[in-house]
Amino acid sequence: MRVADSGLQRPVVRSGFLGKLFCLCFLLAPILANLNGVGKFSIGDLAVFFCLLIGVLSLRKIDIFCLLGLFSIIAQSCVSIFFYMSHYPDGIFILARMALYISSFFIFLALCRRPDFSAPLISGYLRLSIIFSVLLIVQVVAYHLFGVVFAYIDTPLDIQPNSVLGLDIATQGFRSGGLFKEPSYFATFVAPAVIYTAACKRYWLWGLFSAAIVLSTSSLGFIFIALSLIRFLSPRSLVILLPIGLVFASLVLSGVVPILPDRVMETLEGGGSLSIRVVEPFTRVFIGSENLFFPSYEALKDLADPKIAAGIWFNSFTYSVVVYGILVLIPLLLMFLAIGVTCVPLAIILLVTANGLTNPYFVVSIVSLSVLMLSLKPQCSKYPVSGSHEAF
Repeated sequence: MRVADSGLQRPVVRSGFLGKLFCLCFLLAPILANLNGVGKFSIGDLAVFFCLLIGVLSLRKIDIFCLLGLFSIIAQSCVSIFFYMSHYPDGIFILARMALYISSFFIFLALCRRPDFSAPLISGYLRLSIIFSVLLIVQVVAYHLFGVVFAYIDTPLDIQPNSVLGLDIATQGFRSGGLFKEPSYFATFVAPAVIYTAACKRYWLWGLFSAAIVLSTSSLGFIFIALSLIRFLSPRSLVILLPIGLVFASLVLSGVVPILPDRVMETLEGGGSLSIRVVEPFTRVFIGSENLFFPSYEALKDLADPKIAAGIWFNSFTYSVVVYGILVLIPLLLMFLAIGVTCVPLAIILLVTANGLTNPYFVVSIVSLSVLMLSLKPQCSKYPVSGSHEAF
């Protein structure tokens, strides 16, 4: 037993080998997702499948929303598979992949709330976030001060090139995701850390994560930083400062106070990433579709054609509607109920701005944030988990 900052006694949580192994594979899955594995599966996919095996063998109980969410996505998948068999057999793999990841989400969320899994998850996640942020900062500083250009990951197994190597620095600038292949991937991974450290008033760590996101130049990352700023304010302060914040935001967005990078301004003005990630997918799915209650196998056929697919991009939400139909809103709603109200804003942002329901990014980020915020419920102490003094 030890006494926390608030004076309340909290039991020491001992994490077993299984919990630590699960958390290691789970947290590294987003980085490993860029390495080719077996067939159409990346090494990150295989890591998630391994974690799923541990989860199924270790899960003893599951809360009602996770149970209903798991049941709903399995039921919808069983119905949809007959549609694909009749109209588009090649889409069965896409359906199975999304079903597997959404099902894994509910299982991982229930499992990671157990103390023997949550303790190593929080400790490992925060440590990795610090390491990844420092590496990105070092990489950017080395380029701007010494003209040194280097990438951390570059192997024959890479699915896509590192953004540092894949972009023309002379015309597109130095854009880095650090150990990740693209800035938005890095921003998505550390988003829970930014929100959590803001909620805990851990200013130095929040500053480290925010600085790394800014240096990555990820437009999505700026949204995460803005979301975390709310955590610094009490409800009374929020009411007082909200009008001031709105005035300042209008000055920034209008360009009167030019503090944001040009590409971020382009996004906020409705172009760039915002148009590609949000406007175009919603227009194509909700205006261009004839029947939203059935899977859009025509859209999936277009995605299978390399020439057509080059001009198409779906975010997670619209892609799930394409794969399942509009009734996929049921498991998504249950997902929101399962993670808790404090995590819903980040989940919505990721669903409408990224495509992560068929890869580890969404699962890792939202499950990590949910566990982090759950650890704050008793009190916001210096240490995020009972007895987990090694987190920082």
